[in-house]
Amino acid sequence: MLGDQALAYGGYACPLDGDMLSSVGQALTLDEYVSPGHVLVSPGGVVGIVDEALAALGLKRNAIAPTAHFAALPFLLKGPRTFATIPAHAAAAIAAVTGLRLVASPVSLS
Repeated sequence: MLGDQALAYGGYACPLDGDMLSSVGQALTLDEYVSPGHVLVSPGGVVGIVDEALAALGLKRNAIAPTAHFAALPFLLKGPRTFATIPAHAAAAIAAVTGLRLVASPVSLS
């Protein structure tokens, strides 16, 4: 089935406000990753690939703002305790035009 086939591989990144970057450094620990609010980019629902990966580790994130649009991320990520986990290529494109900073996802997503 087409829905079961990978179209690309590229990893995931976490765009975040520069103020948050100063408190976490260049990498996030799992504790730092699950404690702040997460913006979830999803066409529907509030459970995504991140939630499934965290559940396998016995962890859960705090999804505070679901959105269906990547364009909404810069507005939803303003502030020191909020970030998202999105495909790295999309994160890089958004960061290039918004000033958001990027850190790698500490959770393996595939």
